[in-house]
Amino acid sequence: MGLYEDTVNIPFLTGTQGAFYDIQRTEVLKGPQGTLYGQNSSAGAVKYVSMDPGREHEAWASAGMGNHGAWEMRGYATGGIGDGPLSAV
Repeated sequence: MGLYEDTVNIPFLTGTQGAFYDIQRTEVLKGPQGTLYGQNSSAGAVKYVSMDPGREHEAWASAGMGNHGAWEMRGYATGGIGDGPLSAV
């Protein structure tokens, strides 16, 4: 089964657990998908589609601590840039 984010193959799940924080939708494609997604999709595919940048300001942040001094921080921000038609993530 293949795993893709915005049509880019994610070959290994190591280190990506919980890293998909700006997902708009998840698509599950059943059956062989080799014609569309290549040889590693013979049992199907899971496709994550990221959010598009928008004009509304939005932010998300997460922090965590573990044992032996381990810690992590994740986040994103999106919104308009100035008064023009530009947006960014």
